[in-house]
Amino acid sequence: MLEGRSCVVPRVFSSSCQQESSWGCMSYRLGLDIGNSKRPLEIDSEDDQHQRKATRLIDLESRPQEGDDLQEGSDDQRQSPDSHSLIPGIDRDNAISCLIRCSRSDYGSIASLNKSFRSLISSGELYKLRKQNGVIEHWIYFSCHLVEWEAFDPVRVRWMRLPRMIENEYVIFPDRESLAVGTELLVFTRDVMTNSYVIYKYSILTNSWTSGMKMNVPRCLFGSASLGEIAIIAGGRDSQGNTLRSAEMYNSETQ
Repeated sequence: MLEGRSCVVPRVFSSSCQQESSWGCMSYRLGLDIGNSKRPLEIDSEDDQHQRKATRLIDLESRPQEGDDLQEGSDDQRQSPDSHSLIPGIDRDNAISCLIRCSRSDYGSIASLNKSFRSLISSGELYKLRKQNGVIEHWIYFSCHLVEWEAFDPVRVRWMRLPRMIENEYVIFPDRESLAVGTELLVFTRDVMTNSYVIYKYSILTNSWTSGMKMNVPRCLFGSASLGEIAIIAGGRDSQGNTLRSAEMYNSETQ
């Protein structure tokens, strides 16, 4: 089967918070300067003392509230990251550039990190970007049992077991043909109960099997070849044993 740049965001506070903070500091410092200035000793009345204490108390109490406002603003900034970002601190384009160069055998683990990764992989968008950027990766599929398949990654030298094709292996004939095209593995066989041809399709996007595809002229014992997302099936025999001279083309991205 074929198939950045980090930035530091400064904290920006609203102008209203900066003004309130400046005014609070000025009022508090003014009170200290007046208290420490050299002037004739006076005996304050009880009303004057109470007024100054109340003023200083208000100034001191207002400062923590301003700090709380700034803290809330920074919390809001931390809780509202760029919704288009896949990796924190890296823009989306650079994050995708990194992902398309990862081995697709790692995509199962990558998809489990967050919903954005999973959506990017399951939608097939990531594989289209790999193709556009010339990222080619070959896998080899093996089947030693009727409904079990394994994939081999020659780059990572890694074996991966695919899900079972079907639960009951006795409903299909052991004779079969297979073809890898795009992000799919096609298995052509015959149903024992209905004696009709059936096609099972495995998708690496969803890591699952589906069935129900039909050829224009169902056949077996045919020749086949694939290039990218295109597959060609030619010749073979129909259900009556007649030799066919026709060919069919399959596009995994449109069907």
